Amino acid sequence: MKDAAPLSLQSQLGSIPLISPRAMARQAAVRMVRLTQISGHEPGERGAAGRDTVGAVREIACPETGCQQVVSLMVDNTPQPFLADIQFVGKGIYLTLHSRSAAIAAVVEFRLGRPGPVFIRGNPSGTTEQDIGFNTAAALSLRRLDPPADGKTLASGNVYTRKRVPDLVLRVEVDQAKEK
Repeated sequence: MKDAAPLSLQSQLGSIPLISPRAMARQAAVRMVRLTQISGHEPGERGAAGRDTVGAVREIACPETGCQQVVSLMVDNTPQPFLADIQFVGKGIYLTLHSRSAAIAAVVEFRLGRPGPVFIRGNPSGTTEQDIGFNTAAALSLRRLDPPADGKTLASGNVYTRKRVPDLVLRVEVDQAKEK
């Protein structure tokens, strides 16, 4: 057995680690998120076949905790910029769409009709996939420019209507975390 060089006093006292911090760090996990805008009416719980895609599929590589990405989505046949905020939690994924356009004041989830993050229950054994519908509200300054259609239409007031079809439907697919 060959004699190894003696350790320095700093290594023996622990001020110089025997293993570098980079060697001790574990690899970061990356998840691939695919956002696809699809046409069609009410979104189903799972991906529905027979719908056309609108625009290109956006593939986003997200670290373990989540990510943000600016995406362009079609609303009323006009491309609008949105910030997709994706956060990974223990049992699923939170997705929030924020408008980056002056023409859109708010984005709400279609099914529940509330703003904020939409929870997607995760599938620990494989790819998580779900279709989510969103409604958009035009900015108040732009609504004032539109004249009423007829005399019986209210231009303002506390009148709320529920849309029957979402303004945009996103198919969200998230792959399992993979080592980088």
